Amino acid sequence: AEPGMETALGAYAVGVLAALALAATIALEQAWLTVALALMLPGMAWIDNALRVQGLRRVALLMAGVVLVRLALNPYILDYPIGSGLLFNWLLYGYGLPLLSFAGAAWLFRQGGDDRLVQVLEGGAVLFLVLLVSLEIRHSFTGSLTHDSYDLAEQALHSLAWLSIATGLRRIPHRPTLSRAALGLIGLATAQILVFQLIADNPLVTNQPVGERTLFNLLLPAYALPALLYAGLAVLYHDRERLRQLCGGMALLLAFVWMSLEVRHGFAGSRLESEPIRAAELYTYSAVWLAYAGALFAAGLRWRSEALRHAGLAMLLLEILKVFLVDMSSLTGLWRALSFMGL
Repeated sequence: AEPGMETALGAYAVGVLAALALAATIALEQAWLTVALALMLPGMAWIDNALRVQGLRRVALLMAGVVLVRLALNPYILDYPIGSGLLFNWLLYGYGLPLLSFAGAAWLFRQGGDDRLVQVLEGGAVLFLVLLVSLEIRHSFTGSLTHDSYDLAEQALHSLAWLSIATGLRRIPHRPTLSRAALGLIGLATAQILVFQLIADNPLVTNQPVGERTLFNLLLPAYALPALLYAGLAVLYHDRERLRQLCGGMALLLAFVWMSLEVRHGFAGSRLESEPIRAAELYTYSAVWLAYAGALFAAGLRWRSEALRHAGLAMLLLEILKVFLVDMSSLTGLWRALSFMGL
């Protein structure tokens, strides 16, 4: 209750934190140093709530910037010894503890004001979550963060992780930083799927084995599961027309690719380019595509969606083109008759 005592206590507390930071800098190395610096942020937030020390938020913002640079922009971090554990390695505490520290500090500091510091802490927490999940996936596939391989299975898990995190962030209301982070993750996953999973590393192009099982194979995480996540995002972004159309379009495209590749897998086996296309396979494409078009029409009528009806119409037009341009020249006898009768 004495005049000036709160400022003195604040200065003393900040001095304690500074001494801890100096001790951590001297005693620790590599990831543990950054973890020690990150763990000071919740302490600063607690002091700020208790004493409202002027200038403490600027110090915390500087500390947060140091941690972000060391964990996100430090190229030497790729050379740290990770360890042999699949999950329990330095990535778990090196990014997991700063993630918890940033999230906790953001929540505590927000009680005293929703300013730039809170936004930086929220953004840093999301960044550490993405880096933790992505680097753990990378380590589990290659055993190293600098390995030069990047195959379809790893791409699929990265895309699923980014879309899942974006879905979770979208469900947190009234946080602009988290909303922007979700949009960035959707854009990152979409770019990777379009460039790598659909084109460059498509199993039809690379002839990479996708597994022998009919449904539970590499095509499921690479195309079917992302389609479901995009469909969920299209529902969550019902109030943003362009983004809803993007997510809905990606869901429909990936579902179409998955069904088509599954048909090819059923006839060719694990390597999709190992067998020639026969009449039965061509007819199966027609049947599957027609069923897909009918499902889209039914869904469009059920939920009064003009976009789904248009998608069903586009699918039907594609099937008509296939029947007249491909089936007429490739199918003979009963298969050709069945194709036209089905249409």
